[in-house]
Amino acid sequence: MNPIKNQKISFYYRPIIPFTLALIFGIMIGEHFPGSRTAAWLLMGGCTAFLVFSLIRKKTSAILPLALFGCLGYLLIQPWVSPRFPVDHIRHAAMGEKAIVSGVVVTSPVVTGFRQSFIIETATLGGNTSHRKVTGKLRVSLSGTEPKLNVGDRISFVGRIRLIRSFHNPGGFEYNRYMAFKGVWVTASGQGESVKILRRRVPVGLEVWVSPIRKSVAELIDTVASADAAGVLKALLLGDRSEISDSLREAFQRVGIGHLLAISGLHVGLVAGTVFFAFFKLFGYFPPLLRRAWARRTAAIPAFLAVWGYGILAGMSPSTQRAVLMASVFLAAFFVERPQDTLNSVAVAAMAILILHPPSLFAASFQLSFAAVVTIVLGFALVPSTDASAPREGRAAVLRRAGVFIMVSLAAILGALPLALYYFNETSVIGLLSNLIFVPVIGFGVVPLGLVSVFLFPLSSSVAALGLKLCAIILSKALFLIRAMASLPFAAVTVVTPSMIEIILYYCLLAATGLMVHTYLTGRRHGAPRMRTRRIFRFALGLSAFAIIGFAVDGIYWEYQRFWTDELKVTIIDVGHGSAGLVEIPGGEVLLIDGGGFSDNSVFDVGKRIVAPLLWRKKIRTVQTLILSHPNSDHLNGLIYIAGRFHVKRLLSNGESADTRGYRELMSVVREQGIRLPAYESTKRTWSVGGVDIDLLYPIPGFLDEKNSEPWRDDNNDSLVIKVSMKKISFLFPGDIMAAGENELVRTAGSRLQSRVLVAPHHGSRTSSSEAFLEAVNPDMIVVSSGWNDRYGVPHPEVLKRYKRLGARIFTTAEMGAVSFETDGETLHVETAVP
Repeated sequence: MNPIKNQKISFYYRPIIPFTLALIFGIMIGEHFPGSRTAAWLLMGGCTAFLVFSLIRKKTSAILPLALFGCLGYLLIQPWVSPRFPVDHIRHAAMGEKAIVSGVVVTSPVVTGFRQSFIIETATLGGNTSHRKVTGKLRVSLSGTEPKLNVGDRISFVGRIRLIRSFHNPGGFEYNRYMAFKGVWVTASGQGESVKILRRRVPVGLEVWVSPIRKSVAELIDTVASADAAGVLKALLLGDRSEISDSLREAFQRVGIGHLLAISGLHVGLVAGTVFFAFFKLFGYFPPLLRRAWARRTAAIPAFLAVWGYGILAGMSPSTQRAVLMASVFLAAFFVERPQDTLNSVAVAAMAILILHPPSLFAASFQLSFAAVVTIVLGFALVPSTDASAPREGRAAVLRRAGVFIMVSLAAILGALPLALYYFNETSVIGLLSNLIFVPVIGFGVVPLGLVSVFLFPLSSSVAALGLKLCAIILSKALFLIRAMASLPFAAVTVVTPSMIEIILYYCLLAATGLMVHTYLTGRRHGAPRMRTRRIFRFALGLSAFAIIGFAVDGIYWEYQRFWTDELKVTIIDVGHGSAGLVEIPGGEVLLIDGGGFSDNSVFDVGKRIVAPLLWRKKIRTVQTLILSHPNSDHLNGLIYIAGRFHVKRLLSNGESADTRGYRELMSVVREQGIRLPAYESTKRTWSVGGVDIDLLYPIPGFLDEKNSEPWRDDNNDSLVIKVSMKKISFLFPGDIMAAGENELVRTAGSRLQSRVLVAPHHGSRTSSSEAFLEAVNPDMIVVSSGWNDRYGVPHPEVLKRYKRLGARIFTTAEMGAVSFETDGETLHVETAVP
């Protein structure tokens, strides 16, 4: 009898895995097609009835249980994607008006520049004389870093309440969705001096009780460590990453050890393993426990308590929750004395997390950690197990352990790679080497010593301080080396964003490679390949061929989109109050006309958060020309990041400078990157690229010499005015030019101003879009780039009336998001990010 032929492998060999996959599928369907609760309940009821009927008839069903879990996933995600708000929810008050709000602080305030933000659980809402009870969470953003607030403080403040909105750009980050997954739909902004602390530390969950301990430990760390070492040490031991500087955080990412800054499986595993084996050895001295084989089971109890204690102390971030649940599953297997299946344990942890908080599925940290863990587990499963007679001591054992460590690091890097590129657009070239150096130093050195010091703190603060001081010394040396390695030009590479198809193809190729390695190693160990091994090899070969062909087709598609297309593409990017226009010319050349920007890039960097992700999703790494219409922050600040991270050839401006931090930073980056900055007077007024004509229509040559005698010439009226044309279709970018400048422009440019598409000057301000200017341009379409409920009152109602009298179609980025145009020079196609 052929054992292989008669062997039956059940789909439920690892029962939690298919149930978890079904739950994930249901959550994904529920997120994409929300609102059908009734249909999901009916389907779940029908599946339950059929399942009961099958059990009565003693028949098995593989599909019905999966359908039940799919329906469960769909229903679990609905409160976040299709919420039903009670009548007293704070969301109903989000009308943009000021009000007095009171509530309890439920997250630690995050200070960024001169602004602090946090979330409160609201209690009352009203004016100076009356108030009413409200419910729901509110994200609060206060100007100023005072007063100092803590979790559990009951406060009141004056704030303007609005719905949370996102910038709407193709493939862009949806901030409102991100906050909704945290249970927050409303935001309020105000001044720090309006805050009144009604009561300190109102009990709110475990964090209120843990917060004083965390604060005491943090203060002790500050006394024994330098700023950088203290920030990293707090991240490693307390889960507080707020004090890590952006430059140091970037250095960790470039070196490929950013995962060390998040309390995850490594840290929790160290706690679980250390405590478990310590108590296992201790209980080994008690004969009654040994006789009953209870030493291992009993040791799991203190390890379980230590893991949860550490998780609570560290703030129970999503990555910490996953690690704690994973460790708990493994320890539970020891306690009940059942054999462990690692992959099944991973599925148990994933299911528990998703049932407790379904939106975790869409978190980058969830996807990255589970991708890495699953790849490690499958990698070890594909490698034949080592000989039981292999030596456990000596040089061979050390080399074997080193090989295992390298394999774990490599598997984690390969497993998380496409998702890391999708979310961060950067990968470390030296990541494997860095992990071999810094994981032992930080993970097996600093973390255990630091945790022992923290646990000794209640007994002896001086001993704890000594241990933390030693941690700080080790960290200081490590941080010096990390910064040195991060400064290497080849340490990391920035890449374009992979599409979902490319991510799937990558995992297909990775799986195929793993299977082929498995069959090769199995063949070497067991001699000639068996029938099943040959089938696996053929399947892997077919899967790899599919992936390679898929990558080839995908590459041809993007080559065509970037370099072979005959169409001009223009995108007016949604950057809030500001302006940014992306011009993609046939043949691949790219122009970026302004980059948007807020007044303080430390609060929100438009270039990093909005413009760069859009370029990367379009597979753009080189921007031949940046054009700065004038040096105002809402046009300039977004260009700083682009100039530093993309291959920019030249920057065109009108030559005016500004005494602002943003302008100085841009000029510094221009010098560092060797970007050409031609003088305005020597810049060509007309040039052609790929069948597209670019005309610099304004300001007039020598305008700077006229500024003293003509006071109306200011930053706005001196804006560059750019016209981009392809055959019959043209686009006009007038910057922030106002009526006085428009009059001179009409006088000097005349009929050359006529354009099919006009980007509204000065965001539709009342001081711009004069009748004479609009008559000269005579546009069919007008795009207004402005913020939602713009505080400057743009677009102005009078200006909108002028636009309507022209008969032009009006697009506003505040309502419609990014506006994209494609033209072959004869026809024009327009599409908005928000239909």
